[in-house]
Amino acid sequence: MTNISSTNEHQNFLKFLALSSSIKNILIETNKNALSSFMESTTRQLNDEKTDTSNFNTSKLSLEIEKNISKYSEEHLKEEKEKLLESLAGKLIPKLQNFSYDDESMEAIWAVSDRILEDTSIYILGEVLQKIYLSHNDYPNILCGICKLLVSFDLDEVTPWGPTLLIGLLNHKNETVKEYSVILLDNWKDTSLIPVLRNLDCRAPWLQAYIQDVLLSMEK
Repeated sequence: MTNISSTNEHQNFLKFLALSSSIKNILIETNKNALSSFMESTTRQLNDEKTDTSNFNTSKLSLEIEKNISKYSEEHLKEEKEKLLESLAGKLIPKLQNFSYDDESMEAIWAVSDRILEDTSIYILGEVLQKIYLSHNDYPNILCGICKLLVSFDLDEVTPWGPTLLIGLLNHKNETVKEYSVILLDNWKDTSLIPVLRNLDCRAPWLQAYIQDVLLSMEK
C-alpha cells in the first residue's frame, strides 16, 4: 500500500480545500512572516549575483521568486496535509480498536467516518484508511473494521484507492482478515481482482469453500 502522491490526488486535495471551510482555515493560513523572509532572501541573493537592472535580469528575478514561492507553498501544503491525516487517523483508530465483529461496534466507526466525509472528502478518508492500514497491520480487528467500513461504499466511490487497499487486505496473514476482505470483494464484485482471489493462500477449509462460492458468483 502506497501513499497517494499523484497529480490526480493533489488536485483532489486542492478541491477539498476549496469546499471545506472549516479545515480550509487550518490549511490555508500560512506563516506570512516566514514567506516574506523567504522572498526577501531570494531577492537579495539574486541581486548579489548581478546588480544589472536590465529587463533580462528583472525577468530572471521575478521567475526565481515565483518558483521559490511555489516550492514553499507546496512544501507547506504537504506538511499541513500530513498533520490533517494524522489528526483524523487519531480519531478513527480508537473506534476501530473496539471493533468486535458485530454491527453494534460499527456505530462509532460510522459516526467518525461520516464526520470525516462531511468535513473533507472521500479521497481524504481513503488516505486516512491507508495510513491506518500501514501503521496497524498487525491488528486484525482494526483491519476487519476497515473492511466492514468499506462495505458501506460502492466500488466507484472508492476507486482507485479502495481496490488497492483491498489487495493488501486479501493477502494479510490472518485468515479472519482474509474472510472480511473476501466479503468486501464479494460486495464490490470487482472482477479485475478475480486472479488475486483465485490465487489466495488460505488453509481453513471453510474459507476455501467461501472463496470458491464467491468466485463462482463473480465468474457467471
